[in-house]
Amino acid sequence: MPNQDSADFIIERLEEVFNRPLNEEERFEIVLWQKGKLLSQLTAFAGWQVAIDTLKQYPQQLYEDLMETPPGEKELIAAKHAAAYGSNETYRKFLQDIQAAIDAPMPEIVKEGFVKAKTDVPLDAM
Repeated sequence: MPNQDSADFIIERLEEVFNRPLNEEERFEIVLWQKGKLLSQLTAFAGWQVAIDTLKQYPQQLYEDLMETPPGEKELIAAKHAAAYGSNETYRKFLQDIQAAIDAPMPEIVKEGFVKAKTDVPLDAM
């Protein structure tokens, strides 16, 4: 049996309450919401900023390396640009995905499930 705080547990319970399988969108919203709850705890620690700063150094270093490449080295410039661009996109997407998870609201299906199940557990305890 999954942990009661896990997305799998919530999905199983909701499928029991509604007597139907949840669709992919409902499942995705629950998983994202649960990830956001966990990530919001992680981002509260001082070490989180150290990790983010470290991650940001990789594209910055690749950019600096690119800027030190002589203009005549077209193939090398293209390769270094691709590396710097890819590293920066990974960093940017990582932060964007983390924030999207943290900002995810409680899914409507979860709220509806509480009402249907008439549970005594308060919504904000989830």
